[in-house]
Amino acid sequence: MARVMTLWLVASVVVAGSVVAVGTPTSSANESAIGARAALDACDPVDSYRRAFVSARNAGGTAGAGDRFGEVLASGDFDADGYVDAVVGAPNDDIGGVRSGAVYVFRGSAAGTTTGVRIGQAAGGGADEAGDAFGAALAAGDYDGDGFADLAVGAPAEDFNGVVDTGLVFVFRGSASGLGVGGYFDQSSAGGLNEGGDRFGAALAAANVTGDGTVDLAVGVPGEAPNSDAAGGAVAVLRGSATGLGAGTFRTQADAAGASEAGDAFGAALATGDVTGDDVVDLVVGAPNEAPGSAPAGGAVSVLPGPGLTGGYWREQGQAQGLTEGGDRFGAAVAAGDLDGDGVDEIVVGAPGEDLSVTSTTTAADAGALFVLDQTGIVLTEYAGGDIPEASDALGTSVAVADLDSDGFSDVVAGAPGEGPDAAPSSAGSVFVFGGRPGAIDAGRRMEQGQLQAASESGDRFGAALAVGRSAATGRTDVLVGATGEALDGFPAGGALAVVSGLGANLSIGAGLGAVTDTSVRVWARGTHPSVLRAQYRVAGTTAWTTTQPVTFDPALDHTAVLSLTGLTVQTTYDYRLVTGCAVDPLTTGRFRTLPAAGTPSRTRFVYGADFQHPSVFLGRSFSVLDHVAAYDPDFAIFGGDQMYADFGTPATTLAGYLGKYRENWSQTHFRRFVGNRPTFVMWDDHEIANDWSAGAAAPYPAARAAFDAYQRGHSTTPVTPGALYYTFRAGQADFFVLDVRSHRSPNGAVDNASKTMLGATQKAALKTWLSQSTGAFKLIVTAVPFNEFGTTGSDSWSGFRTERAEIFQYIRDQAIPGVVLVAGDQHWSAAVRIDGAASYPLYEFMATPIAAGTRTPPTPGPGVEWLDSQLRRAFGVFDIDTTVTPAQLTVEYRSETNALMCRIRIDATGSLLAKESCT
Repeated sequence: MARVMTLWLVASVVVAGSVVAVGTPTSSANESAIGARAALDACDPVDSYRRAFVSARNAGGTAGAGDRFGEVLASGDFDADGYVDAVVGAPNDDIGGVRSGAVYVFRGSAAGTTTGVRIGQAAGGGADEAGDAFGAALAAGDYDGDGFADLAVGAPAEDFNGVVDTGLVFVFRGSASGLGVGGYFDQSSAGGLNEGGDRFGAALAAANVTGDGTVDLAVGVPGEAPNSDAAGGAVAVLRGSATGLGAGTFRTQADAAGASEAGDAFGAALATGDVTGDDVVDLVVGAPNEAPGSAPAGGAVSVLPGPGLTGGYWREQGQAQGLTEGGDRFGAAVAAGDLDGDGVDEIVVGAPGEDLSVTSTTTAADAGALFVLDQTGIVLTEYAGGDIPEASDALGTSVAVADLDSDGFSDVVAGAPGEGPDAAPSSAGSVFVFGGRPGAIDAGRRMEQGQLQAASESGDRFGAALAVGRSAATGRTDVLVGATGEALDGFPAGGALAVVSGLGANLSIGAGLGAVTDTSVRVWARGTHPSVLRAQYRVAGTTAWTTTQPVTFDPALDHTAVLSLTGLTVQTTYDYRLVTGCAVDPLTTGRFRTLPAAGTPSRTRFVYGADFQHPSVFLGRSFSVLDHVAAYDPDFAIFGGDQMYADFGTPATTLAGYLGKYRENWSQTHFRRFVGNRPTFVMWDDHEIANDWSAGAAAPYPAARAAFDAYQRGHSTTPVTPGALYYTFRAGQADFFVLDVRSHRSPNGAVDNASKTMLGATQKAALKTWLSQSTGAFKLIVTAVPFNEFGTTGSDSWSGFRTERAEIFQYIRDQAIPGVVLVAGDQHWSAAVRIDGAASYPLYEFMATPIAAGTRTPPTPGPGVEWLDSQLRRAFGVFDIDTTVTPAQLTVEYRSETNALMCRIRIDATGSLLAKESCT
């Protein structure tokens, strides 16, 4: 059934982690998105991204410790000027010496969100008393239909008429001058009784759920004992009208085929959306303490279909590929939106108490998860956002759903306030963004305070609350993030609000830099569906950006795209950023450096690593080693194979399977940050296809190759032979040939004779030509599998292709080719090996592996082994080439995953060993 999607033109609001759309439905989302994309294709990119941190001090408050400023957020256009106004609840704020709670309103403008006003209960006819929790819930909506959004504020711990914690809801009406004085509602307005512990106003949601054309207000009453049942909770609905909110009604779990039991907390979270697909707004209710069926008290959500809000149903984790366990708190946060463009809203449920297995023996308690309720159900964890789940991260504490990038598909924003991003302490907090797309939800990205030019500190709890709203004046979407423990500008930790404008979700992975030269670089990215990508770049320290021509994300390549930046200056540092549509993506800003002029004496540093096993498979590890690698400030990196293990976990055999494996690794936070700031040259090895692959182009090679083309080959250097993978490049007076040792090889088990080949005739001829023509002081051959005889992989290494290896070595000897050095990986142990007799000088092979996978026991050292790591350490190599001296010198440092020096070796271009240090 065709359906009209509610766009965020008037206001949006988060209530206890849920997002509610309000306002009048507009045209079809997909139709408007098509038109929007066509318009964006021709526009000039603008820097639409803004970010700001504000606290209570920016609105007349004092920023006192423990105020919990930012625990609840909402957005709405209260003065109808076209700009989003931000609302922040501080339910423990001190008003006149009494911690009764307060609300702060920051008016939006063309300049952003900076200053505001504070509202207390007195402005709504109430009195400030300790513990009222005024501001514990918020909802913005045009309840009287006058074109100005109004604000509802919950005070669930208010003692009314002598009844303890019965709760009140205050409403402040919008006008051309902003919010004015208001009034309050108690349960009698909905036909209920004010009873102790009801907590009327613990959650709020605004939408036209009764179908009369005016926005209504749903009020959570999680302590209510409906109809003399146990105190399992209820929802009151106050109906909107031309005169404002008025008499309403109560709904209970019985209206959703459930039963009220003590402590269920039905009504603790609310959201609205058309989840039944009948073009009518429905009400979604979270009950995070519900024990569904015979399951433990892990939580549930209920749907009350509009307009009658009866005849509903409930859902639990089992319907979203989960397992209900006590304390999961499934339903602590809820939101709804059309993520896949099928015309029906999905329900997104936060379960911040979900425990996740990170290894076969280790569980991260309260790591948290998101559940998407659709036909089959989807589980999103921090792995999907490129991170590692850890205890108490509490992903799903807050959830918001909105179309961030105007593409017609709603996106998911979720808070993990207990997370410690990177080296930050725990509970610094993070926010994850997952892009909607046809048929699925995409791999996500993590946003932390460092990307907003603020420090991540223990107890900040960034992501404790979220809200999203679209500005009619700019067409941009603001994401509001609460950080309840943030201490701005040295003041006490009272909390802060981060406002991020222009954050899109279409770019799911990227940027990735590759194929750098002295005057160019390639930039790779992945979108969620076909749309336009540009890049902007400038010399670091300057102000003017240069914009590339647009390219389109290619659905045939998993929606990836590659841009080329050309005409750059030699050995110069550049800033760059990506633009989707016409909006700068704030999470893709990066920096790179062009190479020394080809053929000129210079100093060049590169790093080498191989063997990346995805963290969700390998011991729950992250790729944090790449932060150490980046600290060496290399000109570029070489990843020599097994960047993805297709045959681990559930083996990939289809294109979809291979692409999914790549998305897992490429979306990992540390990996993404590294390749976004360091140009990287890549080549595959067996695990990108299948273990010890030697079957040529037989299945599943075609699927593996298509995935490799999408994620690795696209931003690599143009191959020597069209359609092949092997390539060459230059950095100053260092020349590189990167071999493809998988596509053309004979079966590993074939008889080793002149017809057995690892390279194939064309690649081998190209290698010989390159060796003869190269004028580099060093000629580095990068091979995924080692040439030396000490491999532990049998005939899969060059030891199984001795005849062809001897042919290559003889060519080097016969042609008197100087300066050849071998760089290899694959073995999962590190070594420096001198191969005597391969050339007229000692030929060195440097293996640094694995960088982020399991280690393997090395062999017993033999003749020519200058150093071999017997301590089973993961490692990467730092290669320093100096061609400003004669003869040119190469220094190789082996570094462990903890950045400890394992060995340092220096040779010159004649093969002479100049130094060997710390090689224990």
